[in-house]
Amino acid sequence: MMRFAARFGAHLLRSFRERIVGGVLAILVLVFQLHYGLIRKAEEQGAWWSIIWPYLILTALLILWCAIKAWWELRQEDSAKARETRDYAKAQAALLWTFEAQATELLLALERLWHHWHNAGEVLLHPLDVNTAKSSEAGDLQLELRDFKLTYGKHLQRIALDVPAFTSRALVEGYPSSREYIEVLYELREHRERLGSTALELYQSGNPL
Repeated sequence: MMRFAARFGAHLLRSFRERIVGGVLAILVLVFQLHYGLIRKAEEQGAWWSIIWPYLILTALLILWCAIKAWWELRQEDSAKARETRDYAKAQAALLWTFEAQATELLLALERLWHHWHNAGEVLLHPLDVNTAKSSEAGDLQLELRDFKLTYGKHLQRIALDVPAFTSRALVEGYPSSREYIEVLYELREHRERLGSTALELYQSGNPL
């Protein structure tokens, strides 16, 4: 309401200022009427209204026009802001869907890692621990684990930078971590599901995080 009152007042003031010439002309017309005895005639006939009503109507129309113009401009501004908000929410949703796809790849990579270690006779107990090592010398497995850790860490970092309002257990626990494989697995699944559900909610509601 305050926005409307301020905008209405601005339009009204500008309209009156722009119509100063018209006002001067109206005064001249009134003076002309006075000089020609219209007021005396109106007084004799009791018809003052016949002289005043055109000015009152013009003033009322001017006020109405300013009010409509102020209301329309505010509505347009609100619509533009609403569009910007919806577009931002959809942009966030697109980002989260991208991160959801990355989380799916990380899940597959983690499960693949566990099977590779298991097939080599080793236990991948702490996949996110910086000190995770195999007792035997298997360079390929170490490289695969290193790549997973780097990808996992970058994934969490990008989410924290691009969508800082988003949260999940995996983000809270962070990287590196001494969590066991089963914990990392379930948290990564929950992380992926939250990414997907939050993205859908943002897209449908149009309200960003």
